[in-house]
Amino acid sequence: MALRDIEKNAGVAVMILLLSVWSLLGENSCDDAEYFITGQCCPMCAPGDRVNQHCDDKTGTSCIPCTQGTYMDHPNGLTECFKCQLCDLGLGLQEVKKCTYTSNAVCDCRGGYFCVELKGEGCGVCRKHSVSKPGYRVKENGTTRSDTVIEACPLGTFSAEEMSEKCIEWKDCAKLGLLEIEPGTSTKDAVCKEKSYRHRWVISLAFISAPLILLLLTLHFQGFVKVRTLGDVPIENNAPLPFDASSSENRMSESCDNQGKSEVSKQPVESETRKNNCKSTLPIQESCGLT
Repeated sequence: MALRDIEKNAGVAVMILLLSVWSLLGENSCDDAEYFITGQCCPMCAPGDRVNQHCDDKTGTSCIPCTQGTYMDHPNGLTECFKCQLCDLGLGLQEVKKCTYTSNAVCDCRGGYFCVELKGEGCGVCRKHSVSKPGYRVKENGTTRSDTVIEACPLGTFSAEEMSEKCIEWKDCAKLGLLEIEPGTSTKDAVCKEKSYRHRWVISLAFISAPLILLLLTLHFQGFVKVRTLGDVPIENNAPLPFDASSSENRMSESCDNQGKSEVSKQPVESETRKNNCKSTLPIQESCGLT
């Protein structure tokens, strides 16, 4: 029983081998413009077409054009056309060549992207260009085939914006005659301000004004003492002002002279009255001559 099974299996294997060889010999016997199918060679369809029905002993291959969104770029014996490639903007791709019935669409990287995986005439996978941050500069701009080349700003320079093409030197506050209040970094410039001379002016003004103020105070004090005193006699607080004998004497002398002239013709009684009036002004008795 086992021997019969072995013989049977061996026969099947030989049959399969013979059929494979015959198929290969049949396919290899077809011309370049033919394809082998169902034991015979059939004419291929032209680019842009596909097989609608294979040939037989009586008829040749039936071909039809590819439909919209499909293509066939070579002679074939296929029953389906290839789908056109779609260029996804979200992946950084853009269509640079439209799909036709005989050729596929060509995609390539759009602006800001570069290709990391080529595909046919175009690109299959794109990646965003690297962005130069503050503190760096763009040494070489990116292309559709290469990324941006970036380098750090050298010491003593800075860049404050993204994608800066150059680094700017820090301000030299000392050379500008200014005072540095904040040093420069790779991302910002040094901060300078004008030197302050205010404290010098204050000191100078103090030296100049101190003697002047002292002089004014001295003069004011001397004037106050002079007003509060007459001659060498000091006036006590809240005391009445002293009597100005000289001025009163002059006024009363004139009054008495005039009065004396007018009284020459009057009676002795009136003269006595005038005498009494003069006595009432004690400080000027002698000037009136009525003692």
